[in-house]
Amino acid sequence: MTIVIDSSLQKGWPHHRFHGMTGTVVGQRGAAFLVDVRFGGRIKQAVVRPEHLRRA
Repeated sequence: MTIVIDSSLQKGWPHHRFHGMTGTVVGQRGAAFLVDVRFGGRIKQAVVRPEHLRRA
């Protein structure tokens, strides 16, 4: 999934450093998804609501 922040919906934004990055969904946290994103040499987890995700 690709993280694309939709500014018309402020709830559930990931940190702006993840905007435009592609990762894999590894779980769910409430109404949001946990997305593993490769960031530099490591993998980070972003908590993102579905309105800020698009299929890659």
